[in-house]
Amino acid sequence: MTPAEYERANQQGAGDEVAETTSRTSAERSTPRSTRDDPPFDQLIAIHRGARRGFLVYAVLLAIVGAALLVAGLAGKIPWLIALVTGVIALVVAIFPYRQSIERRERIEGLQVLAEEWRDIVARSADPVGARERFMGLLERLYAPEKRMGA
Repeated sequence: MTPAEYERANQQGAGDEVAETTSRTSAERSTPRSTRDDPPFDQLIAIHRGARRGFLVYAVLLAIVGAALLVAGLAGKIPWLIALVTGVIALVVAIFPYRQSIERRERIEGLQVLAEEWRDIVARSADPVGARERFMGLLERLYAPEKRMGA
């Protein structure tokens, strides 16, 4: 979810606050509104952790299959040329999901830093609404889709 989408969802949900009050649990009622309006850093971190785990599993499985094919080819269980080619290709292709797992780790670290900054800004700010708008503007500039595509 981009910061702009998050803001739109918050603005649309503001009119539903009366209906929301009746459906909230007691734990949510005791939570201050400012913490419920926080960007969903923890959810995003959890999503990236799950994706990172999946990419690592995929990379390890590809490496194991590639190594097993090479060993089977050298042992004479399957034709050595086929085993060599497919084993090397599997090992080389294992690099790609591994690289994705590294990218996800870096995203997790970035989101953790942003979450800490967010908490510091809210804690130190005399005007939490203004601080929130400035922070969301920063997020919009950092993570805008058109910036990533080089436009």
